[in-house]
Amino acid sequence: MDIFFWITIGQGLLLTLIGVIYAQYPPKKINPIYGYRTKRTMANQTVWDYANKIGAQIIIWTGLICTAMGAIVYFIYPNTYAVIITSALVVMGLILGMILCEKDLNSEFDKKGNRKSKP
Repeated sequence: MDIFFWITIGQGLLLTLIGVIYAQYPPKKINPIYGYRTKRTMANQTVWDYANKIGAQIIIWTGLICTAMGAIVYFIYPNTYAVIITSALVVMGLILGMILCEKDLNSEFDKKGNRKSKP
C-alpha cells in the first residue's frame, strides 16, 4: 500500500476518531469554541445537548462511510484522484449530516428551543 491509500482512508479514519472523542467528551456547557454551534443549538442547554449527541453520531458514521468508500475508490483510482474524491465525500457527508441534524432539531424543537409536544 502506498501513501495515497493511507491518505485516502486516513481521512475517514481521522473523522471517525474525532467523532468518537466528541461522543466520549461532549461539550458540557454552551460555548463558542467546541461543539455543534448554531444560533438554534445555543438557544438553551437542552437543544445544545441533543444537537451535540446527534452531531457526534453523524461524524462517526460519516467517518466510517468515508473510510469504506475511500478504500473502494482507491482500488479504482490508486492515485491523487482517490484523495480528491474521498475529500469531496468527507465534505459532502458533513454537509449532509448538518442538514439531517437540523431536520431532526426541527422535528424535536420549535424555533425558540422548546421541545415540541408529541401527539
